[in-house]
Formats: sequence, C-alpha cells, structure tokens
Amino acid sequence: MTSGIAKIIFFFTALLLAVIYLSLAGKHNPMLTPAATDPCSETLTLTVGEIDNRYAITETQLEEILAEVAALWSAAAGRQLVAVSDEGRVPVHLIYSEDQARSSLERQQNQRIESMRVELSVLEREYNQAQDRYDTRLDEYNDDARQLQSDVDVLQNWIRQLNAQGGFDEAQIKQLEDRQRQIEIRNRELDRRRILLSSEADELNRQQSYLNGRIAQKNSAIEEYNRTFSGTRRFTQGSYEWHGTQSSINVFHFNGLRELKLVLAHETGHALGIDHVENPTSIMYHLMGNQDLVNIRLSDEDRRALQEVCGFDQNLQ
Repeated sequence: MTSGIAKIIFFFTALLLAVIYLSLAGKHNPMLTPAATDPCSETLTLTVGEIDNRYAITETQLEEILAEVAALWSAAAGRQLVAVSDEGRVPVHLIYSEDQARSSLERQQNQRIESMRVELSVLEREYNQAQDRYDTRLDEYNDDARQLQSDVDVLQNWIRQLNAQGGFDEAQIKQLEDRQRQIEIRNRELDRRRILLSSEADELNRQQSYLNGRIAQKNSAIEEYNRTFSGTRRFTQGSYEWHGTQSSINVFHFNGLRELKLVLAHETGHALGIDHVENPTSIMYHLMGNQDLVNIRLSDEDRRALQEVCGFDQNLQ
C-alpha cells in the first residue's frame, strides 16, 4: 500500500499526477485529494477493474470483498458512504508484481512447513504408539523372566533338600525331569521374545533417528521462513492513485483473501481522504501485522479519522 505523502508532478500539459504511497510515513495532504473539498458529499463507488490472471481470484470474489469493504465504511458513517457498481468511478486493479511472487513463495513455504508439521504429527503418533507397545512387551518379558528365575530357584532348593535327604526316588526323578522340561520351554520362549524385543528396540531407534532428522529439517525450514518473511510489513501491497479526474486503487500483492480485504479497506480509506492513524490494530495504521484478519473492523481511531474527514456531527456507528 502507500503512505500519506502526495506528490505533485507537473508535465508539459500541466497534468496533475498524485499518488498516495502507504509504505511512506509522511502525512496525507487532503488538499490533493480530488474529493477533499467535501470528501463525503457523495458515495464513493468502486468497481472491479483488471485482474492479472496469475491471481487465483475471480471477478465475483473481488466484487464480494469490495462489497464487504463498502459495508465496513458505510456502517461506520451511518449511510452508504461507499458502494460497488459496474459503473463505479474508482476501478480496483489487481496487478501482479515481484512482491506478489514473493508472497506466493511465502505461501508455498508456509504450506511446506505446515505439511511437515502434519507429517511429524503422524510420525510422532506412530512412534509413541510403537514405544508404548514395546514398553508393555518389555514389562511383560521382565515379569516372566523374574517369575522363571523364581521357579528355577525353587526347583534348585527342592533338589538340594532331596539330595540332603539321600537322593531321589523314581517318582521324584520323573517330577524333576518334567519341571526341568517346563523350565527349558519357558526359557526358550523368553529367548524368542528377547530377540523380538531387541529387533523392536532397533526399529524404535531408527524411527527416533528419522523423527529427529525430520524435526531438525522442520526447525531449519521455520528458521529460514522467519529470516525471510517475518516481521511487520508496511502497507506496500497497494496504492490509491489519481490522474486528473481519474482515480483507481491498485493492489500489487496479498497473502490470501483476508489480507486482500484489509489492503482494500486501507486503500478505500485513503480514497475517502483519510490519513494514517497511530493505533497498530487500526485498518489505517501504516504497518500491517497487528490487525485482526479474521474479523476486520474499524478501530476507534479509524472512526475518529473518518469523522474528522467527513465532518459528521452525529456519533459514528
């Protein structure tokens, strides 16, 4: 978007050319605005202009957003201050720029990071489930191993007692052989389970190593994203321009339809003759970043600025 500084450039034909650039911090000069003598004396009519086909937005979508912007300012004024019409005098153009290409890259990077988050969420869930299964099996194995050792100890004590009493009779020998055979079977089963647990532990280690690697990649992607795209941005996404009696709103880039609505609301404010305000959450603040994109609305400062420009006697809505 643009700042409030208006620049007058005189050509040989004495044509007046003035552009408000939101990216500048200077003051908007209402004397240079075409409707400055009585900016709210008539309805400001917007119309859909040219849309670069590289934008994934239709004329209908843009018209709907413009209608929402018109309703926003009109509600504050208590009358139809802004309207959308096929014959509107202020066309709104979506012009593809290098900034939009950068915004598209930002969106792609953001989608990539979100995709990585989703992947990591699945991997972490699968890893935790596998870890829980392993822990359960390991606890069961340890319980059975302790029980087997206890049974072996009992058997050895029994053998020592019988040896102390003179040895085994035939029935006791058969009993000993049966108990030893059961212990051997249980021991072989424990060995089999131990091998499986060892294999599971190796697989868990591989999963954890892969998971840690993917987490590191995600963190690296986030760091790169923050270095490249983080921070508040000036309203450089668009401008309100006029050439003689002709005016237009040009939008150069935006991240999604909600941000487009904020950009258009800001530029429409300039078209009404409103300068920047000081509240960071205001639509007419010179920086983008603290406004609520989910519920775009005028702040008290925006309303007061509108009242000052339009000279309303009544309280704004």
